[in-house]
Amino acid sequence: MYGSFIKQFLKDYAGVGAPLPSSEYVTKLVLECVDFSDLESIVEFGPGTGAFTELILERMGTYTLFFGIEANKGFCDILKKRFPDTRIYHDSAEEVRTYVRRFDLTGVDAIISSLPWSNVEENLQASILKATFDSLNPGGRFVTIAYKPWHMLPRGRKFSDLVHRHFNRVEETRTVWLNVFPTFAYVCTKE
Repeated sequence: MYGSFIKQFLKDYAGVGAPLPSSEYVTKLVLECVDFSDLESIVEFGPGTGAFTELILERMGTYTLFFGIEANKGFCDILKKRFPDTRIYHDSAEEVRTYVRRFDLTGVDAIISSLPWSNVEENLQASILKATFDSLNPGGRFVTIAYKPWHMLPRGRKFSDLVHRHFNRVEETRTVWLNVFPTFAYVCTKE
C-alpha cells in the first residue's frame, strides 16, 4: 500500500500532500473527535488509500450511511479494490452536496477530511468549505487534518481564516509528531 501511495504522491504532489498515508496516531486522534454512537451519515474527503476509511467502517453503526469522495483516480481504484462494498466517488469534495442529495438527505452528521489544504487554491478552499458547511446537519461536525509545517504558509493561514469564518465553533487538537508531516486537526461544529 505504501508503494501505491508514494506512486500517486510522485504523480501529483499538490493533490496528495504527503509521501505516506496518515499514521495510526493521526487516524486515532481524528476519529476520537467524532462520536460514532449517534451518526446516521458520514462522509470522507480524500480517503487516499483508506487509512481513515478502514477505521470509520469499523466504528460506524450498521445502518450508518458512509461514502467517500476522492479526486485522485489512482486512489479511487485502490479504494474500490480494498473496500468493494463501500461507495467511493471519483470527484472533488466541492461536489459533496450532489451526493448528499443523491441519498435524499438534507445534510450529514459528520465529514472527515485529509485534504492537503495548504496545496489547495484559495478559491477552491472557500468553495469546498462552503459546500461542507451547507452539507452538514445542525450540530454536525467537520474534522480535517492540517500539516503543522505548512500551517503558517499563506494558503495554510488562509484556510485557517476560512474555517473560522464558516464555523462558529472551531477547536485545534494537539499535534501528532509521529507522522510525515507533524499533524493536528481542526474540529469544527455547525451550530
